[in-house]
Amino acid sequence: MGLYSNIRLLEHSDTVKAILAGDGAACPPLHVRIEPSEVCNFRCQFCVWHDPERHQAIESRVDMTGKRQLPRERLLRLIDEFATLGIKAISFTGAGDPLVYPHMAEVLRRIREAGIKSGVTSNLAMPLKDETIQELAHCSWVRWSMNGGTEDVYMRVHRPRGNRAGESFVTSQENVKRILLEMRDRSRLNASFVVHESNAMDAAPAAALAAGLGVSSIAFRPDTPFDREAAPLSYLGQTLHDILRAKRDYDSATFQVHVNEDRLEDVRKLGDPDLVCFYSNHSTYIAANGDVYPCCYTRYDKRYVMGNILDRDFSEFWNDPLRRGFYRGLSYDACPSCPHGKTNQILKSLYKSVIPIGLTVDSRPAPDPFV
Repeated sequence: MGLYSNIRLLEHSDTVKAILAGDGAACPPLHVRIEPSEVCNFRCQFCVWHDPERHQAIESRVDMTGKRQLPRERLLRLIDEFATLGIKAISFTGAGDPLVYPHMAEVLRRIREAGIKSGVTSNLAMPLKDETIQELAHCSWVRWSMNGGTEDVYMRVHRPRGNRAGESFVTSQENVKRILLEMRDRSRLNASFVVHESNAMDAAPAAALAAGLGVSSIAFRPDTPFDREAAPLSYLGQTLHDILRAKRDYDSATFQVHVNEDRLEDVRKLGDPDLVCFYSNHSTYIAANGDVYPCCYTRYDKRYVMGNILDRDFSEFWNDPLRRGFYRGLSYDACPSCPHGKTNQILKSLYKSVIPIGLTVDSRPAPDPFV
């Protein structure tokens, strides 16, 4: 894709052609993110729900109890509806941890049998049955929310809870090893590290631990505030130095350290009053109570709820004229911080049936359905 090869949505030629034909809002989403449970075994310091200061700032806007879960029967039926609609990928993330959800092995098996790609983001710090490990090994990718390379920092940033909270650091590593043994292709298991004041000096040990365990990469990204700001973020000088040193020390043919300095721009306003979230027509987010949001970044503000699918067929919801027009009211600069500014700038041109200079529409099947 040349100039815009890092924007995966543009690799889907059928979708790009539909947008150019004026049917962008009518496309089924390529990728749906699902939060199966609000329950989490951690209370991470960078979590909007668990950090008291952040929670207080948005308390009146958030709809969450920390207890709700999608009903098993509805989630399984939802997967069948996705298959009928032609949705290509489903990933599990959330306010809670997806692997706390008791039916995850069955859900992942249903997705696999439906021929849909799947991905899971989890702290992996809970007891996991063999069948869950086996299904995780079939996923297109598994992202380990690592966020610490030494036990004291790991425990401080995550603040685990439960009867086996003290074993979390070891348990997560054991589960990583179990998945890798079943997966046999470690390129599909990656670690992520949100740089917060509580772990900012733990980047090098985290890279060393991830490389030693055999995952394929570790990706660092900044702890991003909920609301946008005028200027981009910055890593502390020592933190950036440590990440770059880890990249120098541990990058190899089989392991990569991703610095992700571009993610520092997530918070920055772009100053275009006409830029809306076109991206929300191609990826969406379903919360544990059945509410549908444009994306995971809007999850913590109930003003962004587009509807609810607990008692409504997803196709009917998605094709509703109200849902199709929802994106027009999503001003990019007024939305929560997110990394899709460049994507929306390009989509703005495509929605006006204008192909930006340097962009070509590839007719080959997209290699990655996760947009």
